[in-house]
Amino acid sequence: MAYVEHIEDTGHRSEQTAAEETQDRGELLNMAVQHHQAGRLDEADGLYRLLLDVEPDHPDALHLSGLIRLARNQPGEAIELIERALSVNSANAAYYGNLGRAYAALDDSEKALECFRHAIEIDAHSAESLASMGQILRKLERYDEAIDSLEKARQIQPGSADIESTLGSVYHAANRLEEGVACYQRAIGIDPNHAPAHANLGLAQFDLGNLQEAINHDRRAVELQPDSASAHLNLGWALFGSADNSEAHKHFETAITLAPEMSEGHLKLALCFLAEGEIEDAHNHFKRASQLAIKPRYLSAPFKLSHDIDQMRHLYARGVAGDDIQKIIAGYESVRDAMPRHTPHDHLFTLNVAQRDKLAPSYDNAYYIPACPISAKSSLGKGVNRKQVESAYFDSNPNLAVVDNLLSQDALSRLRAFCREATIWKDVKAGYLGTYLLDGFCEPLFLQIAHELRKALPAILKDHPLIEMWAYKCDHQLSGLNKHADCAAVNINFWISPDDANCEPDSGGLEVFKAEAPMTWDFRRYNNEQDAIDNYLEEQGGESIKIPHRSNRALIFNSNLFHKSDDCHFRSGYSNRRTNVTMLFGHRYNR
Repeated sequence: MAYVEHIEDTGHRSEQTAAEETQDRGELLNMAVQHHQAGRLDEADGLYRLLLDVEPDHPDALHLSGLIRLARNQPGEAIELIERALSVNSANAAYYGNLGRAYAALDDSEKALECFRHAIEIDAHSAESLASMGQILRKLERYDEAIDSLEKARQIQPGSADIESTLGSVYHAANRLEEGVACYQRAIGIDPNHAPAHANLGLAQFDLGNLQEAINHDRRAVELQPDSASAHLNLGWALFGSADNSEAHKHFETAITLAPEMSEGHLKLALCFLAEGEIEDAHNHFKRASQLAIKPRYLSAPFKLSHDIDQMRHLYARGVAGDDIQKIIAGYESVRDAMPRHTPHDHLFTLNVAQRDKLAPSYDNAYYIPACPISAKSSLGKGVNRKQVESAYFDSNPNLAVVDNLLSQDALSRLRAFCREATIWKDVKAGYLGTYLLDGFCEPLFLQIAHELRKALPAILKDHPLIEMWAYKCDHQLSGLNKHADCAAVNINFWISPDDANCEPDSGGLEVFKAEAPMTWDFRRYNNEQDAIDNYLEEQGGESIKIPHRSNRALIFNSNLFHKSDDCHFRSGYSNRRTNVTMLFGHRYNR
């Protein structure tokens, strides 16, 4: 949503000013504005240019010509023209408001905010500038300020569906879902055909677990905006995991047709193919999604640099990497060794320009990804006995089953080698390194494991397709994951690190609490807000079950249960890093 001051108001003021000087210029400007309002931008632009040829510093012509540049996605040229208009008339709130929108289009949030503040200082009742400022503050995650700005805009312009929908999106982002839903509903009450409000309400209802409500609003958003790739993507995701995924598949296909470079579209379509057992098609779309998702990541930590150095040395020792990798290693070592002496091993920091230059272009790039094709035989081990596993899962309270010998020895060996060698460990968190489907953790063997698990354990997984998969690593100085729950129906977590790497065989696994995350909590709360989680678990009694680490052991459990890494005491050395794989199946609300 973009707020633009009403052209007719600006044109009216400009016409009055011009009429005082010459009737001809006023008529010319009026004609241009009429073309502009009717969407005939070429005709309007021609008349603005004609007027500027006669009077180069005509402020309204400069401003309105800048608006045309902004509409044509030329924000740099728009800024130049509108700033010229302001040099002539610096007391015009509309000029500052649209200059702010031009800076916002260039992703210069601070300059955009400065412009909106100027506009509001001139005209405290500019709902458009207040709303636009709220949008920028939302993007910067300054939610309280964004809400304050948008609430003021709503008071000034109470009948605006745009403002209500935008305010709802801020409440939504700030984890205040019920207030967000109320805003979306007011927006739809004002304008039943407001597509963004339907789309936002669909997302909010999904987060609240109201799947049918989510589907209804997502369908309406698609009806109103059939050419919106995101609307089709949202509807497809709400439908995904139902008894018949064919409709979800159709909407994912449509999203990609409309936006071929949309990484999320390829990811969701890949999950749909996997649910249908089409592993090759799934792999192709996962790879395409990971290629499109590549972007610079500048977060690092001493343990991340040390891991990558150890991994590159491992590749060189195995003959996988050539002599060129020595220069890359030297760059990593220079960055790590230049850090202050007592920097904590798990200290997270943003790489500065000099550090980026030393690590480029290898940092977070896939130097090497070994192929892991489908196994000719089953990827599952002897421990996956349907009767035993399903009985253990459903007879326990909470639902939980421990499975030893999850994978065949061939699958375990190849998965372990991949995790040691693939240079795709991009996610840096306090306590662990991670790699996900979009990072390249999507080889056919891993997809085969997920597919065969669904077939082998139908009572647990039949109605729950894979929705995410990752691997995490901890070295001997890291603690792993804190308390959290996951956004799925069923979690399968298994360890692939060797048993002799674990110094304490009775620990190093997972601690699962006998308490589920409240369904009213959204992802950010049940996955990240430790104080809220701790208080809730204390209220629930704090009981837990600890499952020790064993190589090739899996824990299958209700994904909505809070859980955390158990105390880890592993040996030092690259091959001894504690490594686990997690597969999430099904929507959280379909349990």
